[in-house]
Amino acid sequence: MLSLRSVRRFVWGEVPDTRAERTLLLKIDWFILSYCCLMYFTNYLDRSNVSNAYVSGMKEDLHMYGTEFNKINTIFTCGYIVGMVPNNLMLQVVPPRIWFPAMQIVWGVLTFCSSAVKNVEQLYAIRFFQGLSEASTFVGTHYILGSWYKPGELGKRSGIFTSSASQEYFKQQYIST
Repeated sequence: MLSLRSVRRFVWGEVPDTRAERTLLLKIDWFILSYCCLMYFTNYLDRSNVSNAYVSGMKEDLHMYGTEFNKINTIFTCGYIVGMVPNNLMLQVVPPRIWFPAMQIVWGVLTFCSSAVKNVEQLYAIRFFQGLSEASTFVGTHYILGSWYKPGELGKRSGIFTSSASQEYFKQQYIST
């Protein structure tokens, strides 16, 4: 017969023995993991928003043709790849409580700036710098999770974090209608 403890162990991994450890793990899950999941959710929402804008009239407004939409995504990905290592190195120097919100503000400002572009070349530049700033989320969160969780706890938390972006797809469909 399944007990509540065995279900909990399956979902969250091994349950700590002492009450203090359980409380600490719950606080880490509540504050760090939930913040990282929300950050990744908004990151992914921003990433996929360009597709919605393209379909909703950006193509005509910026006089885009051919493979320019693919170039926008490629340039973003290049910025994302280039930004991974420097963002992780910055987490060694700047505390995550400062670095993560700063990068969120940067990519938020860049998102607002993308509404004022007059041609596709300006959008290329903005998307590259968005990629640089958004790169802090994925690699930085795994660095942070690895710092706070034991190896036995890390797999489940990493899976929860990564799946928070896929939940965005379903929520975005609801938001955009």
